Amino acid sequence: MPETQSFEVRGPYVTQEYVSALNRPEDVLNNDGDFTLNDGSIRYKLIVPDDVLYTSLDVIEQTTGVTDLLTPFCDDCGLQSFDLHYQKEVCLTYEGDVLPENDTGAPTPWELVSDTPGQVSTSIFGGILTYSTGLSGTKTVYRNNTPLPDAPGLQTEVTFRLKLLNDSTLGTGDSQVRFGLSAPNMTLGLAFVTLPSAERYVLVYDLNSEVIVGASSFDYLDGNFHTYRIVRDPALDQVSIFIDS
Repeated sequence: MPETQSFEVRGPYVTQEYVSALNRPEDVLNNDGDFTLNDGSIRYKLIVPDDVLYTSLDVIEQTTGVTDLLTPFCDDCGLQSFDLHYQKEVCLTYEGDVLPENDTGAPTPWELVSDTPGQVSTSIFGGILTYSTGLSGTKTVYRNNTPLPDAPGLQTEVTFRLKLLNDSTLGTGDSQVRFGLSAPNMTLGLAFVTLPSAERYVLVYDLNSEVIVGASSFDYLDGNFHTYRIVRDPALDQVSIFIDS
């Protein structure tokens, strides 16, 4: 709507003109006895523009919605592509005050899975979970089925923060502690192991084939909490392990 053609913008204006002027033949040649040459009288005229279209036009400005949804295209930028980043964070904590499967505060439930349940014993005392098997070779796991996205363009990252107080070998062998991440076509676990040379390692296991695929020298029995991070990148077909980093 052309705001410049409103009555308020192009309103009437006053102009003035002389009553008599030398260049008016009717003033010079008339027989009016009251005519005075070079009369200084003036008159005022109210001029109303003939192109006024609107009267009492109110212009209302209103802004709604979300800004910056559209951006101008730039020919100078050339062809560009951008990565799509999806992030979903799931926080899961376990305090050791009840057995994991009885932890009603967990956002997704824990479950204890064993091939021979009668050979698995669990107990809680003083905030410490004791978890062991009676027969050698018994397979068991505490599992939490946290839903994670799986697509070639999406990374999955899990973080564990824990402290190992002691193990059945008193820090002289394989602690039998395993924790990690399962995803399509992979089950990866980290293991705390002390070698005969008394050097402690965090081993990376492919739990499907029971093959060690990585290792890092690290004192996991120093009495402190440590952060273990597993990052899976399906697009690159690789898994990265970070300790306190």
